Amino acid sequence: MNKRDCLSMAVCGEEPDIIFITEVLPKVYVLPFSSALLSLPGYTLFTNFDCEKADDANRGIRGVAIYVRDCIDAAVISFPGASFKEQLWIRVPLNGSDVLYAGCIYRSPSGHPQQSVSDLCHLLQTVSASQPSHLLVVGDFNLPQIDWNLHMCTVPDTHHAHQFLTTIQDLFLFQHVSEATRYREGSTPSLLD
Repeated sequence: MNKRDCLSMAVCGEEPDIIFITEVLPKVYVLPFSSALLSLPGYTLFTNFDCEKADDANRGIRGVAIYVRDCIDAAVISFPGASFKEQLWIRVPLNGSDVLYAGCIYRSPSGHPQQSVSDLCHLLQTVSASQPSHLLVVGDFNLPQIDWNLHMCTVPDTHHAHQFLTTIQDLFLFQHVSEATRYREGSTPSLLD
C-alpha cells in the first residue's frame, strides 16, 4: 500500500473540512517525489515546501501541509517578519467580516531549542497582533515538558518550555487537546501540543 492510499483511507468517511499534517517529508530521500503523491481528491493542498525539490529534507525541512476541502475559499497568508521556518498559515473567510487564520507548525526537538522556541513565540505574537477574529494553531511543538492540564512546566524555570507557555498564556490561547495523542513503545504517552 502506498502513502496516498493510506492518506485516502484515513479520511474516508470522515470528510473533515481541514486536515493538518506535520513532518510530511521523510528524513532521508534521494529522488524528488511528485506533488501528485500528496494529492487528495476533493481537497486543495497547501505546503511550506516544493514537492519537486529533493534537497528540502537535506536542508532540515520536514514539511507541513494543510488540506482544505475544495468548497472552502482558503488562501495562504504569510508573516514576513517571522523567522520561524516550519509554518504554514491559511486565511478562511467566515460569516460577515469574521476570518479564520489557521496555522500548522512543526518545531523540531533537535537543533537550538531556545532559539527555535523564541522564534516560535515571536511568530505567534505576530499572528495574534494581526487580530484575526478566529485563530487556530495546530501542529507538533515537541514540548512534552508542559503539563497542559495544570498549565505549568515540569522543568526548571530556565527551560525554554516556560517561555512558550508564558507566550500562550499572554496571548490568551487555549489548549483544546487534553488527552495523550502520542504513543510509542518504551515511552510515556504524551500530549502533542
